[in-house]
Amino acid sequence: MKAKGNSFTKTAVWGLMGLLILGLGGFGAVNLNGSARTVGEVGDKSISVDDYARELRRYVDYVKSAKPVAGGGEVLVPGEPEARMRGVRRKDGIPLAPDAWDAIAGAGRDLGVTPPAPLS
Repeated sequence: MKAKGNSFTKTAVWGLMGLLILGLGGFGAVNLNGSARTVGEVGDKSISVDDYARELRRYVDYVKSAKPVAGGGEVLVPGEPEARMRGVRRKDGIPLAPDAWDAIAGAGRDLGVTPPAPLS
């Protein structure tokens, strides 16, 4: 038996999808195939992806060349601490509290899976 709200749900989803596509088109997002070579325009001049990346790199270098506050170490840009931590986590793993590991291992044992010993 078909659910009563199924037809309404499908119609609502398709309606929202249509609004999303129209909204993106209204903001200039017309090339959705991933091969865009420009990021925007200033007046009648297009800004290429390469030009944008080059200027962004120059700006980041300029910000990072600033003198840090006393005792502050180095100047970091947004996302840099997170990127560094991601590298550490990929190399060394994610620390997990012993009680959290015990809960995960217990759930595995309940399903008949023998968990490996935790890495130290």
